[in-house]
Parts: sequence; C-alpha cells; structure tokens
Amino acid sequence: MPEKDVSWWGLAIALGLGLVGGLVRRLQKWSGGRIDRADVRNGAIDLFGSAFISVITYMLAVWWLNLHPMAGAAIGGVAGHIGTRATVLALEQYIRRRLR
Repeated sequence: MPEKDVSWWGLAIALGLGLVGGLVRRLQKWSGGRIDRADVRNGAIDLFGSAFISVITYMLAVWWLNLHPMAGAAIGGVAGHIGTRATVLALEQYIRRRLR
C-alpha cells in the first residue's frame, strides 16, 4: 500500500484554516460579551488549540480516509473552529469521571 504524501503546503493550509477558525471563535465570544477583550492568554490558547485540532484532523482525513489534501484542509478548518470546544467538553467529562 503506497503511503500518502502529506506535503508541507497541505499542512500549512490546514494550520492557517485552523488559526482562522480559532480567531472566528474568539471574535464571536468577544462580540457576545462573554469574555474580556484584554484576555490575551486565553486568546492564544484558543488560536493554537484550534490550529492543533485542525492539523490533527487534516492528517487523519488524508491518511485514514484517503481524502484529497484540499478536502482534508477544509475539514480541518471546520474542526479547528468547533473542535476545541468539543475537546474541552470531553476532557471535562473525563476528569469528572476520574474524580468520582
């Protein structure tokens, strides 16, 4: 079975889309008045967390699902926008179960 070529440009696009997804999520929180605009640390965590989720999703989409790299990058961008919230919820549930 030939290996999939996950080239640098596909990863770069997935990373960029993840950062944009995190930025959009952060701007939605700001416009809703749910967070303080001066909270830079949590903003950076949102951006880099979204980028990480986006790259992981891209790699899974290209390697396991055998999707075209551009389709994987698009899916990674969407996952970067909504994936950090899902990841945080999953971690919270895991910690709650462990503390019981």
